[in-house]
Amino acid sequence: MTVSSRLLQVFILAGLIPAFCFLFSDGAAAQSPFPKQIIVTQRNPDLRSLIKTSDLIVYARLNAGINKWETGRTAAPGRKLVNSRQILHIRDAYKGTASSPAYLLSTGVEPLPRPEDPLNAVYPGPLADGDYVLFLKQYSDRYYYILNGGFSAVYPVYGGEIIALYEGFKELNGKSPAELKNIAGR
Repeated sequence: MTVSSRLLQVFILAGLIPAFCFLFSDGAAAQSPFPKQIIVTQRNPDLRSLIKTSDLIVYARLNAGINKWETGRTAAPGRKLVNSRQILHIRDAYKGTASSPAYLLSTGVEPLPRPEDPLNAVYPGPLADGDYVLFLKQYSDRYYYILNGGFSAVYPVYGGEIIALYEGFKELNGKSPAELKNIAGR
């Protein structure tokens, strides 16, 4: 029984397509599945501790491209814990060096709790589209980083100035990202 050369070409091409998809993917997704581990955050006691315990301090842009997946766990009746990842478009690093690509990994609650709900502090979930100064810890996978202290590690940048959220450290409020270099020790 002979196989036509055309049929043989089809089988070879069909086998090569997954290989090309792997080679031209972002690598992180191909190397590590989406983690199902729950990310729990706790506020740092002060800015000095936040800086010291952070593996990476960056000025970065986050966009609306968020990958979400279920963890199979719940926070309360009717509230699912959902992990998400966002690409960190790093503009400047003030401490540490990020791998490329770099992702922010977080656990959030769905449906979203009311803003005053304590679950928000423990499970902040993905961040809104925008520019931020972020204090991050390396996750077990070299591509993933987590917030080093929930919202105390998140500082939106608006009009060239850092904004300290309610949970943030007021010493950073009104500073420029460039001024953070002196504070972070670089």
